[in-house]
Amino acid sequence: MRFLSSMNKFSNKHLFYSFIVIFIFVIAAGVGAGLRIFDKDEPKLFNARVISRLYFQVVASIHATSQNLEEFKKSPSSEALESAFLRADAILGHTMAYRSEIYSLAEYDTESFLKYLSEVDRSFNTARQKIEALLFKVESNVGYSYVASDLNKIDEVLIILERLNNLTLKLESESWLLSANVFGDAAGSFEFNRIVFLTSLIGLFICLTGFLIMLILKSRSDEELKEKNVELLNNYRLANLGEFAANVAHEINNPLTVLLWSVKRIEKVNNSDGEMKNLAMIRGQAERIDQIIKGIKLLSQNSNHLNNSPIDIEELFEHLREIIIHKCVANNIVLNIEGSCSGSKVWGKEVQLLQVFTNFIVNSIDAMEGMNNKKISIKYKTNLEDQLLIHIIDTGRGIDLKDQKKLFAYMYTSKPGTGMGIGLALSSQIIESLNGHIKYLNNEKNTTFEIMLPLYR
Repeated sequence: MRFLSSMNKFSNKHLFYSFIVIFIFVIAAGVGAGLRIFDKDEPKLFNARVISRLYFQVVASIHATSQNLEEFKKSPSSEALESAFLRADAILGHTMAYRSEIYSLAEYDTESFLKYLSEVDRSFNTARQKIEALLFKVESNVGYSYVASDLNKIDEVLIILERLNNLTLKLESESWLLSANVFGDAAGSFEFNRIVFLTSLIGLFICLTGFLIMLILKSRSDEELKEKNVELLNNYRLANLGEFAANVAHEINNPLTVLLWSVKRIEKVNNSDGEMKNLAMIRGQAERIDQIIKGIKLLSQNSNHLNNSPIDIEELFEHLREIIIHKCVANNIVLNIEGSCSGSKVWGKEVQLLQVFTNFIVNSIDAMEGMNNKKISIKYKTNLEDQLLIHIIDTGRGIDLKDQKKLFAYMYTSKPGTGMGIGLALSSQIIESLNGHIKYLNNEKNTTFEIMLPLYR
């Protein structure tokens, strides 16, 4: 018992640790997929978005610079020139940021992109320097009057800006191509990680389902083990009890035989009516004791050493009557056994079948304790399906619905303090081993059990 218990504890621990290992593995796979997204793909997507935004800002700054210079040509003023310079200076900052973001995507082919960007930088630096030189001249001379050469420089800058517009078209093409590559890789990565994540979820679900199934099977195994232990313990107890009962019966039987023999001898030499009456009473009680002893001997046999054999049905119920009649009389119970199966037989061990019937009758006696008009009826018959049907009926209080579902469960009893909860469970096991069944008929007026056994052919 202790060995089985320790093995049981080890199995529970092993099951728990196995689940933890699988659970951690599945979670790690899911987390790894998530980290791959955030650690690798997210920065690239951010860089691609920044590059697209910077491109539009460069284009907008070129356009704004061109507008400021056109306004300067119409109405030359230091304010318009300064505004154009600030916009040009902003373009320079955008291109520097542009280049930095491109370098962060070095794993892609950015050579042509950087080439166009370098041309933009050179052209824009030239335009910016021209605007800066003119602005310096204007700010250095208070009341400066613009001359034709100043306007010519502005025209040169406008030509450069126009050329920059053509370059930005090529830059736009390279920008979209680079973004398409980044987003394409990210989409593939997201698809891969989505599959990993879904696989992890499915794995986690399978893990949890498997754990629950193993837990249920383990619980059932524990219950079966407990039932087997109870059965072994009960068989051991019954074997000891049977051996003790057989010894007691044997010890009682010896002086009883001498008593009966002595009574018969006295009857032969004594003709007194009064004494003959007393002797008859003594002989009757002694014969009653003899019948009880025979029943004890029959039930105390160890059925494990017996083989199944054909059992005459009529003799079976006659033996049952001999065994149980005295207990019924002692409890003021009317016992009625009726049926007709002349020549029919069942297959099994007579001792075990008598134990089954005795279990039911003893339960009926207990159920009718303290009642009036107590009666137990045992009715048996055969049907067209070559089966023996036995109905055991008593006039007791019936069985509660909550108890009906657990009637044949080990260690369950409706008689706390007196019942052990093994009689009906063992009876059901014995009958099922003979391809029969036991049912409680809850639609009958009185407490009724049906036992079915196949006939021996």
